[in-house]
Amino acid sequence: MGSRVVGSVLLVATLLTSTACGGTNDEPGAAPKNNDFTQGVVTPAAPKNLPWGQPGIVTGESGGQIKVTPVGVLYHRGPYKGSDPPENGWFVAIALRAEAVTKQDDFVAPAGGGGFRWRGDGQTIWGGEGGTSTNVWVGAVPEFGDPIEPGSPEDGVETFDIPAKGGRLLYINADESIVSWQLPTADTGTGLAKVRARIKEFS
Repeated sequence: MGSRVVGSVLLVATLLTSTACGGTNDEPGAAPKNNDFTQGVVTPAAPKNLPWGQPGIVTGESGGQIKVTPVGVLYHRGPYKGSDPPENGWFVAIALRAEAVTKQDDFVAPAGGGGFRWRGDGQTIWGGEGGTSTNVWVGAVPEFGDPIEPGSPEDGVETFDIPAKGGRLLYINADESIVSWQLPTADTGTGLAKVRARIKEFS
């Protein structure tokens, strides 16, 4: 009788030990519950939408940080002497002030899919689209082309051929993250005196 009790106790102990060592998976082949499958997955940053006039930090071609401040906007549709009107409805000239923060750098080139864009009315437009290539002020006003240096702010004008006033000015960084500014729907600000002079000359 005593040997049977001892045997039963040993059997129960063995079963309990086997269950404890068997892991916590509910079914064969199940992955360990403490595995973190999100490790190494990069989630794209949400667009950073800024109000008009607020400085924003963007990234240049070589990874340097550049502070960009929109300072003026002007809409015009012609007519112009010896030059075509905008193909989409309006030319918009956006005056910007830029200063390198960390090191000398260039803006990301639009031809590579980054840099400045206009977005609105269900469209995203870059500066080479529409009639901007024959616009009366493009090439005759300050524009960004040379590297931007720390401690030396530069002023430049970005021009787009757009279907409607307003929208947003976008800057697409090299990593495809976006910084944008809401555009006013009426002319405002500074930095566009040379644009106005060219309009007057060709009107």
